[in-house]
Amino acid sequence: MQLFNKLVEKIGKKKLIALAIALAIIIVAAIVIPIVVINSGECEHTYDNACDAICNECGEEREITHSWKEADCTAPKTCKVCGATDGEALGHKPSEDDGDCTTEVKCTVCGEVTTPAKTEHTVGADGKCVDCEYVVEVIPPPHEHIWSAATYEWSADNTACTATITCTLDENHKKTENATVSRSTEGNCDTGGTYTYTATFSETEFDTQVKTESFEAGHDYQITYHWEYGGAVCHAKHSCYHCGDTTKEEIAMREAVVITVTGDCSTGGTLTRTATFADSTFETQTKTEAFSAGEHIFRGICSTQCESCEKTVRTVEVSDHTILRPQTNFECDVCMKGSTLEGWAPDSDDSEFG
Repeated sequence: MQLFNKLVEKIGKKKLIALAIALAIIIVAAIVIPIVVINSGECEHTYDNACDAICNECGEEREITHSWKEADCTAPKTCKVCGATDGEALGHKPSEDDGDCTTEVKCTVCGEVTTPAKTEHTVGADGKCVDCEYVVEVIPPPHEHIWSAATYEWSADNTACTATITCTLDENHKKTENATVSRSTEGNCDTGGTYTYTATFSETEFDTQVKTESFEAGHDYQITYHWEYGGAVCHAKHSCYHCGDTTKEEIAMREAVVITVTGDCSTGGTLTRTATFADSTFETQTKTEAFSAGEHIFRGICSTQCESCEKTVRTVEVSDHTILRPQTNFECDVCMKGSTLEGWAPDSDDSEFG
């Protein structure tokens, strides 16, 4: 109390009252102003995301707009921000089932497999698949062949022999082989003699066949024709069948062999070779062969240019070129190219006709 009285005496009563009033105002302001701020509605709202409707600070609710992704085969309409959904998934739209359980079925919208394919059909007693009724081809188990006795068929001139065997359990299963035939001769055209033809086979089921034919004394002249060098040359001979004595011989080559193509190497077709001879003893010879699409055709074994498309489509060895008349000719008689080819020169040994 004495302290208070001394303070009054020192400051003065009026100043002390003014100081008390100022202090009271400060205390009131400290209590009233926060209440006014809180109730003023000026909250700095915070939210979890753009789709959150409730303020984390004051709980105030706001209107929101979702960012929707439209529904698809497997998911409903979904907000891309908060993951909210609306409605249901549309579901798959499978393609038409072909009725074969080994074929998968896919959705026509998204391509997802809706029905997986089975690895194979399950065959029922009626031969149909138990899952899709597909008629399954039943392949019988393999059996051990029981072969019939072999039959052998010789050509009219005994230069060829064909062997055949048939499975006795399955008549549609046959095995055939053309033999390698050799001929030996005893005697000659002065005395007569015999030919022995021997046919040998690589298959163990076939036995070697031997056929003998006798001939009388005297020459047996015949005309024979042979296409050689890949069909570029036709060789005609009038010679004895027994001893090989030749009275006339002519080789059709170059311009004497005309090539005619029907179709082309892109579609397939036929190639016809026509050989004519200067000697009237020999008749015109024609040879026709088929060729497939994509197969090039050539004049002979050493030709590099296709007779159809006229393009150079292969290479050949120099040794494949052939001169049949080395004394007067310096060009290959098969492809008609000159001897200027590197490493190639006329050689009388190239001719098999002597």
